[in-house]
This record gives sequence, C-alpha cells and structure tokens, in this order.
Amino acid sequence: MNSLVIWKFFRIVFALCVVFSVGACMKESEPPSRDFALIDLLITSKDMPLGWRIEFPAGKIEDGYYAEETVKIVFVPETGVRRATVQDIYRFSNSKVARFKLHNEFVPEVLNSGEFVPEGWEHPTLSADEDNFVCYWKVVDGDPEKFMLCKWTARYDKFIVFFVSWVLPDLMSLDKIRDLIVEIDRKIAVQIGK
Repeated sequence: MNSLVIWKFFRIVFALCVVFSVGACMKESEPPSRDFALIDLLITSKDMPLGWRIEFPAGKIEDGYYAEETVKIVFVPETGVRRATVQDIYRFSNSKVARFKLHNEFVPEVLNSGEFVPEGWEHPTLSADEDNFVCYWKVVDGDPEKFMLCKWTARYDKFIVFFVSWVLPDLMSLDKIRDLIVEIDRKIAVQIGK
C-alpha cells in the first residue's frame, strides 16, 4: 500500500511538471507586446523638410473605417500653399480585418483615375506585410497648374498606415517622400517587432 501512495505521488508530480513546462513554452512563443501609444508612430516636425508646419497636431480621430483606434497628423507648407502632407495610422482588431480593409477600402481607386508610379521611383525596402505606392496629377482650387499627389498605403499585421503628400517644387520632392516612408516604416518595425 505504501508503494501505491508513492506511485500516485510521482504521477502527480510528473503531471505538474508537464503542465508547467507546456505553460512556460507557450509563454515564450507569444508575439511581442503591442502595448504602445499609436500616436508615437506618427512622423513629427523633425522628420519633415524645412518650410513645413503642423496644421493638425498628432491626435486620435473618429474614423469611418471602424478601426479600434486611429491617429492622424497633418502638415502644410509655411508659405500658405494649401497642399498638405498627411499620415494616418489605423489599428484593427486583427490582421484579417486589416487585410480586408486594405484591399477593399484603402487601395482601390476609380477605374481610369490616372494613377501611376513616377518615372525613376525606387521603392524602398520595407518591413510592411504589403504596401502600395501610386501618384496622380491633380488640379486643386481652380489652379490651372497640375501638381503630383502621391499616396502610400501599407499594412503591418493589424495596423494600416495611410500617407499622402503633394510633390511641390522646393518644398517636397519624391526623394523626401521616400525618406518619410522609410522613417514611418522604421518606427513601426521597432514597435511591433518586425
């Protein structure tokens, strides 16, 4: 009888060791913590070229994409030209929802909208799961001159970044737009562990 009690004791100890070992392994394989302020991923005045000021300070906004959280920042030239550079970041409940939103609401444009990738554009290497960069020629406010407007949309797991900027002589070049995209990508990759 004494050996039966000892046998049961060893079985219980063994079962507890297995349970604790499995639990420890599961904790190690969890994805990195995503507990950070979304607003910290936005570009800042320091990232912008000279001659730009904040028009809409970094902050949370209410949005129609049904994101769990959305933040935005808007810059405009100090010259008074009303052509903005804007960054939005959306946090969705999971990557499946973000992927659906990207392909069905963010990226699609009207057929024959004139979208193009500028000649000489070298797309930077990014950490994004998927992204899209296009430009358009636009006339704004009755101005007879057309300006190039470029949009970059990227998905990082359950996050979507939407960045739009005018290409303006002496204020915002395609090279600077590329630099801003690289900086946005760097900030996000550091935070979400890509």
